[in-house]
Amino acid sequence: MRKQREIRRSLAATGAVLVGVAGALLGSGPAAQAASGAGVEVMGWPSECNYGVLNRYMARAVCQNPNGGKYQGIVICEGGQVGRVHRFGPWVSSGFSDAYCQGTENAVTDGAGINSSPDPL
Repeated sequence: MRKQREIRRSLAATGAVLVGVAGALLGSGPAAQAASGAGVEVMGWPSECNYGVLNRYMARAVCQNPNGGKYQGIVICEGGQVGRVHRFGPWVSSGFSDAYCQGTENAVTDGAGINSSPDPL
């Protein structure tokens, strides 16, 4: 009797798995939705990005199409006690990311850049 119950449970579980697989193959049911990515948002790399040194203390980065990703402005500064150093702006998904030199540092001419990521950091 106990053995028959175990066999029935095993058959029921196997049947449920087969129904899920059949649903995925036929394009219906939760397995098919998961396989097709329904309800899943795909993140992309930001595009149409621009950056540049604005004045002797800062650089700015901006992307016209974030595509669900984020970006960050970079400025290369020199002076002070450390020589050249990279300073980073905040990660943003829209608008400007401004990076600032600190203390007596000054932005290097053409010392701007951008980091980008498809991940929502």
